[in-house]
Amino acid sequence: AYEIRPRDWSSDVCSSDLRAIESAFVGADESFLPTRLSPETKCMAENIYREAGMESMAGKLAVALVTKNRVEDGNYAPTVCGVVYQKTRGTCQFSWVCQKGLRNLPQDIDARNWQQWKDSVLAAEMVLNHGIIDFTHGALKFFAHWQVNPIWAKLKDVTVVIGNHTFVK
Repeated sequence: AYEIRPRDWSSDVCSSDLRAIESAFVGADESFLPTRLSPETKCMAENIYREAGMESMAGKLAVALVTKNRVEDGNYAPTVCGVVYQKTRGTCQFSWVCQKGLRNLPQDIDARNWQQWKDSVLAAEMVLNHGIIDFTHGALKFFAHWQVNPIWAKLKDVTVVIGNHTFVK
């Protein structure tokens, strides 16, 4: 398994791609509003924001890559929104989807977490529209190793550890 630390990210080839995409949005904060995004970008960005909002850009991209990998896998829903909101035997694939009382976007985006949302949108754009290389090596799942140790994780191969998440396939 590989481990990516925040200091490694600044030299990554993707950082130049991120700067190029971000420059297209400079001075256009309105383009980050959830109501201005395509449905697939909004679903992807919300999943990133909910699952990895406090993580580095590498962590956000990795969550996006898992979502994309699931769409392409054939064993999950065939769309980003389908994957994000998919339930298997009544269990949500992403924990935030089933959390009661979680406010809907954009009501819970404010000055305190606006940058996290913008970074989540940028990560979604990179993965959906700019062909980022899958540095999760095909991961289909991840878990917050500081918080949980799921039984299913023992049966999977760890592909990368980024921040507070372990990615597996």
